[in-house]
Amino acid sequence: MNISDKFTLSLASTAVSGSGKKESWRDTSNQKSLADEYDYVMFGKVYKYDETGGKNKATVYVSFGGLLLMITGEPVDVLVGQEIYLLMRKNT
Repeated sequence: MNISDKFTLSLASTAVSGSGKKESWRDTSNQKSLADEYDYVMFGKVYKYDETGGKNKATVYVSFGGLLLMITGEPVDVLVGQEIYLLMRKNT
């Protein structure tokens, strides 16, 4: 990607359709998943959630195996220890 390129970044609690029991971090069946719609997918864990930045601001901290993400926005239902997917694709 180049600096001027536009991209879509999504955070999701699952990349698998349906609500079946998750056996691993990735779906090994032949079912379509949310990950099929993106170019880059990372799996991580929320290690901190902070709502002290203002009444309509929350910061979520996620570790993707040592690659850390801090993202601030509107408060959402996120729990420390929750597994999370980061999905990215370049907009065309």
